[in-house]
Amino acid sequence: WAGSRWVKLLQRSGLWVSPAAHRLHHCELDKNFCIVNGWANPLVDRLFRTLVAHRLPPSMTPAVQREVYIARRAANAVEAPPY
Repeated sequence: WAGSRWVKLLQRSGLWVSPAAHRLHHCELDKNFCIVNGWANPLVDRLFRTLVAHRLPPSMTPAVQREVYIARRAANAVEAPPY
């Protein structure tokens, strides 16, 4: 249903997150959390940086977790998501 006319209409109108913004949501693990339409991303991103990010142990930072994910994906020969 992701390619339906309704979804495309909602994406073009800005009521639903665009495919490019959805890709960013999956690529950047420390921002772009809001996946419905992204309007609240500036607020949620700031809250994450203020309340959460500095409290994470070094092994749990988004950058490290992304590297772990990439390494596991490569080791298991899992294809990237189709978005």
